[in-house]
Amino acid sequence: MTDSSENRVLVIGASALDVVGRVEGELRPGTSNPARIRASFGGVARNVAENLARLGVKALLGGSLACFMAAAIAGILVPV
Repeated sequence: MTDSSENRVLVIGASALDVVGRVEGELRPGTSNPARIRASFGGVARNVAENLARLGVKALLGGSLACFMAAAIAGILVPV
């Protein structure tokens, strides 16, 4: 068995921007409701590549982002 630092994996698939909104308090129909919105990176291939990297495997993600907006946000948030 080789050392995990020598292993390389190409993960092919899509990445996405997961957006979750949660209402603070009780939902009141017909009016504005205070809420929190959270965005995080997701997508099965992206999640697999991240977890492999956490295990010490050199992982490269090949694929596309789900949409232009997600790509724009990822480009702002992820250092190159």
